[in-house]
Amino acid sequence: MHAGTLVLIDGDLASLVGCAMAREQSALTEGPDPSPVLAMGFPLLFDADPLRHRAIRAQAQAYAIDLSVPPSVDVGAVSERGERETIELLAACYEAMRRGCTRVLWPVSAAAGDSLDLDRIAQAADRALLSGRLAGLDAVLHGSPGVTIETPLLDLTDRQLADLAMDMDVPIDTCWWWGGAGEAAHDAQAHQARARWMSSLAAVGWSGV
Repeated sequence: MHAGTLVLIDGDLASLVGCAMAREQSALTEGPDPSPVLAMGFPLLFDADPLRHRAIRAQAQAYAIDLSVPPSVDVGAVSERGERETIELLAACYEAMRRGCTRVLWPVSAAAGDSLDLDRIAQAADRALLSGRLAGLDAVLHGSPGVTIETPLLDLTDRQLADLAMDMDVPIDTCWWWGGAGEAAHDAQAHQARARWMSSLAAVGWSGV
């Protein structure tokens, strides 16, 4: 049982699956009403990227997830990924406790194609565990029992994640790299990301266009 979930969304395929998981788990909670699901754009720099900005909003809307949680820190001057993630995860934990959520769903993936980055798995798992514990020291100030950060997709390969996405029938076209005739089609990073995920999706039988 949990009072609610704050899911972190970055507009990629893993975050889309994370939204679907959070909404599905919410619907399975006991009682007359589903537990609340909130969302935070993650990383907090997403406003600087219009493709991700639109994708984050589209993914939250697809699963009727409240995206009203504002970022509470400015990480614009932080360039190192680990430091930035720690700051952002702590901010997410505090926002979760303020909003009555006891769980943060971080859909981070350590996939490197069909293999896994084992160092990334260890670092992300430790970062999630320790950030939740550190924020939990102040839980009583927020009338909260504490918060945990879950990373259910951390050790899935690209193909496994694509297979899960297909099983859950998520709207792939809400991903930031989808593009088509839009501006993402002219963005090199979006083109590369689209090629990566289309390959994995095709490998598990997805026939969408």
